[in-house]
Amino acid sequence: MPLANNAEKRIRKNLQYIRNGRKAHPVVIGSLTVDQLGKMNEERAERGLPAMNAAVMFVGLHVYESRILQDGYSVDDVIAQITSAMEEKSVFHANPKMNSLVSATLRQDGYGNSVRDEAIFECSMRYPKPELFSVIPKGDKTKPKEATKQNVGRANAAHAENPTNSSG
Repeated sequence: MPLANNAEKRIRKNLQYIRNGRKAHPVVIGSLTVDQLGKMNEERAERGLPAMNAAVMFVGLHVYESRILQDGYSVDDVIAQITSAMEEKSVFHANPKMNSLVSATLRQDGYGNSVRDEAIFECSMRYPKPELFSVIPKGDKTKPKEATKQNVGRANAAHAENPTNSSG
């Protein structure tokens, strides 16, 4: 299983440390599958870079700053994004600036969007272990901050997507 049994607890703890102004330490939250790691290392070999290990590290500062502070997502939202992006079926994607795993399935984010989560890895700071540096919910046209302004939040998103005639 790509995410460890205690991953949610570790992710939550690091994000809470950051929120409270404390330093979050790198923690292992899971691992890449044999196929995902093989594709990552194949791509790295083509660029003359050394192979990575399967264990995935997490600190969370960038995730906290970009997803929680900037976009308004909750810690629970971020955990759902990471869980989706780190699924066994997620597909490895590489470009010159980053390596990532892209969820093979769309997920309803609770704000009226169908998103495909992408986990972005930084592969030099914690070498030989990839660090989950960021997660991006691709397709989040309505972010939590906008959803609040539009009165579309987690509780209202399902109703906004599927309005019913309540007049009878």
